[in-house]
Amino acid sequence: MLLEMAVMILEPLHFHVRTFRDPQTALAEFSAADPRPELIVTDYAMHSMNGMDLIRECRRIHPSKKSYS
Repeated sequence: MLLEMAVMILEPLHFHVRTFRDPQTALAEFSAADPRPELIVTDYAMHSMNGMDLIRECRRIHPSKKSYS
């Protein structure tokens, strides 16, 4: 429900929104994205890794992106 709400709020403001239900898929999409996303919003508690782990992996893949934890 929160993913759908994020889409409903952000898309009318002309943001391109991608949602993922698991961190591995999100990480794979981040790795393949061109251009890379400007913003990642993540939950702390996820199935196989937490949100901070996901951010760390994104930083490892693309270290020059700014990040705020």
